[in-house]
Amino acid sequence: MGVVQPVPGSAAMVPMVVAESVGDAVNFLIDSVVATLERLLELPLFGVLLCVAVLALGLLWLIARLARHPERVRLAAGLRFGLVVLLVAAVLFVVDRRVAGVQERLGRLRQQASQSTLALLDAITRSGVQRPPLVDVVAAQAALAPHFPGLRLQRVACDAATDLVHVNIEQPLVDAWLAVVDLRHEGLELAIDGQFDDKTFTSDFALAHGCTVAINGEAGNSPRPRCGLGPWRGNLVVRGETLLQELPGQPLPFLAFDRLNRARFVASTASERTLPADAWNVIWGRLDGIVDGVAADGEWRLNQPRTVMGIDRDGTRLFLLVVDGRQMQRSWGFTLRETTQFLRGFDVHGAMLCDQGGSTCLWAAAFGGIVNVPSDDDGVERPTYTHFGVVLRERAATDGR
Repeated sequence: MGVVQPVPGSAAMVPMVVAESVGDAVNFLIDSVVATLERLLELPLFGVLLCVAVLALGLLWLIARLARHPERVRLAAGLRFGLVVLLVAAVLFVVDRRVAGVQERLGRLRQQASQSTLALLDAITRSGVQRPPLVDVVAAQAALAPHFPGLRLQRVACDAATDLVHVNIEQPLVDAWLAVVDLRHEGLELAIDGQFDDKTFTSDFALAHGCTVAINGEAGNSPRPRCGLGPWRGNLVVRGETLLQELPGQPLPFLAFDRLNRARFVASTASERTLPADAWNVIWGRLDGIVDGVAADGEWRLNQPRTVMGIDRDGTRLFLLVVDGRQMQRSWGFTLRETTQFLRGFDVHGAMLCDQGGSTCLWAAAFGGIVNVPSDDDGVERPTYTHFGVVLRERAATDGR
């Protein structure tokens, strides 16, 4: 026996048509409600909360009407409790969605900034200084890839004495910059300052001294102005003049440079604390990173923004590492172990971790300003008491062509 097919337009088609119409109506209603809520969430926060308040007042009025009838008192009490729960949930939902929206927009902006940085790196590489590289990024990539999945290194020659390497890592999510400086280059000068009555910006310091690259120094006890150095007081010598010395019994690591800029690293654990007799420039750090080619002991677990200064075995190459952190959609930061592991991939023999966190920043003349994204207020530079920079005088730039 064959199956009888309903004739279009017959009564057999009516239930299906009605069901489809009801389903479409429900879907349309849901879509409309969702679209309306999304539009409401785009309003200023006070406007959204005002809408919630108006709804709450309407429900309170309804509850008050119900409470007038003795048989509905329990219902009114239940509605009041439900209203409180609803209001708390609504406010939390609104705030959560607004915060998520802000984070999403910041993530897009940071991604666009990273893409712009890569494009600028390409442009500088094509039009920049042509000379043998100061660092072998191919060898470093091969050495570090097993430890840092998704590692990408891109090098650009900033001038005759400085290479800048942009670092991008997928695991952990990290964006960083590494400046490599040939300390033997004729005409190279080191710039260090110490303004202990007030803090200044690294960018202002770099522009005032004509730096090729510059990093932050010590911010002291807190981000506040005039907060004092507290325990973070170390050895500081500028062009042969001793401006500050570490406190007795509170040793801090330091880098010492002679008149020819040859560097020596003295760890906080070194028993001999006397400044080298030939020290012409000296700047201190906070923590030992690498001592005689070996990673120092310390607290290794927390991912943070990092500012690190290091040298090779001969003291003729300087490494300035700046790692962004506290930016979950862009860069988590390095643990101390990851910091030292990364630097060992570039054959760093001695290194110290300087003031970091919100202070972390690196200025590069080739890019016209701060190249990283400090963690304070979505990229705002933090002032510090000291700074360190590298200067290449015009005669050296001429000789290097």
